[in-house]
Amino acid sequence: MKLFNHQKEVLAFSIENEKFINAGDMGTGKTLATLAYIDHLLKDDPSLKVLVIAPKSIILTGWVADVHKFVPHIAIQPCIGTKKQKLAGFNTVATIYVTNYESMHGKFDFEDEFSVLVCDEAIKLKNPRAKWTKEITKLSKSMRYIVLLSGLLTPNNLQEIYSPTNIVARGLLGKSFWGFRSDFFTPDPYSYQQKEWVPKQGAERAITDLVKPYVIRHTKDQCLDLPEQIFSIREVEMTKLQAQYYLEMKKTMVLTLKDGNVPATTKATVLNKLSQISSGFIYDPESKTHRFESSKLKELDDIIMGDLQNEKVLIFYTYRGEVDIFKEKYPEASFITGGQNAEDQARQIREFQDGDVRLIFASVSAAKYGITLTSCSNVVYFSMNYSLDDMEQSKARVHRIGQNKVTNYIYLLSKNTVDKRIYNAIIKKQSLNEIINGLIEEEN
Repeated sequence: MKLFNHQKEVLAFSIENEKFINAGDMGTGKTLATLAYIDHLLKDDPSLKVLVIAPKSIILTGWVADVHKFVPHIAIQPCIGTKKQKLAGFNTVATIYVTNYESMHGKFDFEDEFSVLVCDEAIKLKNPRAKWTKEITKLSKSMRYIVLLSGLLTPNNLQEIYSPTNIVARGLLGKSFWGFRSDFFTPDPYSYQQKEWVPKQGAERAITDLVKPYVIRHTKDQCLDLPEQIFSIREVEMTKLQAQYYLEMKKTMVLTLKDGNVPATTKATVLNKLSQISSGFIYDPESKTHRFESSKLKELDDIIMGDLQNEKVLIFYTYRGEVDIFKEKYPEASFITGGQNAEDQARQIREFQDGDVRLIFASVSAAKYGITLTSCSNVVYFSMNYSLDDMEQSKARVHRIGQNKVTNYIYLLSKNTVDKRIYNAIIKKQSLNEIINGLIEEEN
């Protein structure tokens, strides 16, 4: 492993503090720094077992892939799926076991098995009433080493700092959340029935001073040796309804595709329909949009309202049907759409680039030329077409002259769908026919 300077600082901090929070910005390589720490611990005690708890979307494409790439001598076992599949995973011989937060709802006996606990995207521990927060807090009592990873620990208010801090430094902010709230907060007299709480005078400074010794943080601006562009994949499981629609559509379409004389326009339509289901909608024969619950939309919300809550974010999309979904969920955002008049587009860009608008949703094809969005350095691809030119041109909206930050690209992919094939096709510069042949082979 080759660590950047800030990651070396994290490693040194890790060795000195056995329980801590790495609150570095998204894209600063928190996972790699953690793997370096785990590798260090294993050199002293090869018998250590590590439990990693992370969102499902980054278990395989994040943790498992990074272990295989950077520390292949360490055995890692994903424990995901049904309870039976998770049990089988935990019964497999390995050093690192990685599972999702929902596993904490099950009856797994972890206390005697692990000495190292890692919670990735620890923003999920913000609610002290959440069942997984309670279970992880209980579990942390038996852990010698604890690492929490989160670029943002208090997305909504300062009270959310209690649970993560209590996991790494039990009782530091009070024996209970209620005691903590009583000590540092007071009811807001202007809130409904005074149910909201605001910090007492000097509370923010007092909390900061208490927590500071247990936290290390690097912003992307501070990481001068980071590469100019960082790429990551977030894979999500489709909902049951999505998966049902997808499989039905795929079987029907593949029967059509097996005819060798199918024109390219039909092949493109097949890919588009499957991709649309992955995004959470489908067009009927009359071109009306039918929506259904989408795991990808929930993941997008977790990203932009989680670690990137205080950041400007550019979200690229492909289909007209996605626009209405985004406008309904994020009415305060700016939009760049196909067929938009020049004045409206200029206003939307100006409000994002120079104003207070934090989110901008842009059609990949409509925003790929002549647009500068350097006020943001975070890009999410909600959906993609299979055009390499569209992809390269869209990335250049933020990574261009005027950009003074490391750019962070996140690709949202629905697991076991055409999303991954389109992504791989772009990376490997494959043709449309190669994508289609891969779909047909899956069904054979």
